[in-house]
Amino acid sequence: MKNNKFIALVGLAAIVIAIFAFKPNPPKPSYSYLSIRTYHYDLDEVYLSIGGKEYKKINLKKQQQGSFDLNPLINLINQYENEGWELQSIVNEVGTGFVWMRRVKE
Repeated sequence: MKNNKFIALVGLAAIVIAIFAFKPNPPKPSYSYLSIRTYHYDLDEVYLSIGGKEYKKINLKKQQQGSFDLNPLINLINQYENEGWELQSIVNEVGTGFVWMRRVKE
């Protein structure tokens, strides 16, 4: 009697392990990337590369209220976040900046 319970318990454990061992892995998502490159502290040269297909040069200088006002760049980042892009990295060096974003491809 004890032996039958033990065998049933081991069998049940083996079934559970087999089910989890052969559970398919979820597919890894594929991403699209966006980069924003700025030159000069006054944001008069801002370059966007989007998804390996689109390239734009924009000028955010007219939106600035002072020499080191980065709000136009922050607003641009927020705009892309609202479109589903996720901020990955920001690097700021003297005179230049680099923003890296990604989103899951649809």
